[in-house]
Amino acid sequence: NFYAIGVLYVLTFAISLAHGKRQLAAARTFDSENKTMSDYALRLSGLKKELTNEAELTAKIQESFRAACPRPEASEDSKAVEVIGVSICYDYLKEWSSVDAMRDRFLERMDLDLQKKILSDAHAGSNVVPEEERITAANTSAGDEDAMRRQVEEDRKQARAWFDADSKERLRSTGELFVVFRHIRDVEDVWAVREQACRGLQPLAESPTVPVELFQVFSEPPSVNWWHLAVQPAERNKRVLGAMLKISAIITCVQLLIILPYSRFILWPYSAIGSAAGGAKMQVAGA
Repeated sequence: NFYAIGVLYVLTFAISLAHGKRQLAAARTFDSENKTMSDYALRLSGLKKELTNEAELTAKIQESFRAACPRPEASEDSKAVEVIGVSICYDYLKEWSSVDAMRDRFLERMDLDLQKKILSDAHAGSNVVPEEERITAANTSAGDEDAMRRQVEEDRKQARAWFDADSKERLRSTGELFVVFRHIRDVEDVWAVREQACRGLQPLAESPTVPVELFQVFSEPPSVNWWHLAVQPAERNKRVLGAMLKISAIITCVQLLIILPYSRFILWPYSAIGSAAGGAKMQVAGA
């Protein structure tokens, strides 16, 4: 009935929110109890979007971190903070369809090569692969070997254009990147002096009013979509509140505009006289 469906909507919505919260808590617990790749990295934000030279960024970031976190030569651990590289977060919103298509073609080629290798090994003694087991480029979106080779060259040319410093199609960054360290101790020491370390990188900021900031990196649940990764608690709470209001509005509209009129003007009149709605019209209406 009307009230039962309304309670069921609210209950299942509350359960889904509780599950999401427990999933996040489980991920944080797993991250704190285990060493993962995320323990070797920090996220840096607020940088100029034109900065995409990984070698130069690595050198400048390492220099700033070493200045903020000096280690006396006389100490037992005298080795300086070591940044082994950076992973730039590129802004490919305008190219996402091309990137996804290129990724799919790449997976097709990998699958084709793997299938060929498996069949070759399986029939190594006879040197003859049965016709019904042969996997060729005709089984892919390219259609034939020549078309696949041409597509490979086109994909490589496009990829070079995205990352070539002199290309007009060069991708810009989002202003964020991941700094990868050699040792976990380096991460912990830099995080302890993060404000000083970021001040040394302020010349690389998008503007004087935009601060360069460091954030810790956590192992996220595998079901989290990439655009929700590394979301700070304030932003996450804002999104949850927005989703709650949106879903609550949908539930209210469904209840008031569909369930209530259907119950009030169709089901209740029949039940008042001890009968039930039936017949062809009711079957069509979904009774």
